[in-house]
Amino acid sequence: MMSRSWPRHRLVHLGYLAGIGCTGPQITAALGLARVQAVSNTLRRYGVKLHRRRDGRLVQAVAFSRRALDVIDEAAAQRGISRDEMIQKVIEVFGAEESSEDALDLIANLLDDGGEQ
Repeated sequence: MMSRSWPRHRLVHLGYLAGIGCTGPQITAALGLARVQAVSNTLRRYGVKLHRRRDGRLVQAVAFSRRALDVIDEAAAQRGISRDEMIQKVIEVFGAEESSEDALDLIANLLDDGGEQ
């Protein structure tokens, strides 16, 4: 039986976010909810458990263009790694910078070189 306050499309979105490993607060923010408890209660009602990430990593769902995925796939193939590993390595480069300012400079340089402002 579906809850009146959770339409089917929202339940699917909730399940998807839980399935890819998002935390309760991340799901709450993504769905525009005010309380994490609403997410926890609904997941519990449908028998879905949130996995606690002990490695400190967070999950972010991102939609890529086909062109971007082609480039990422090519770079991954050249390195003998998966698409997911390639994306993670690229993003973690920013976090490996000595300071937040260095990371922001690196991002600005990357975007400036790519024509983004």
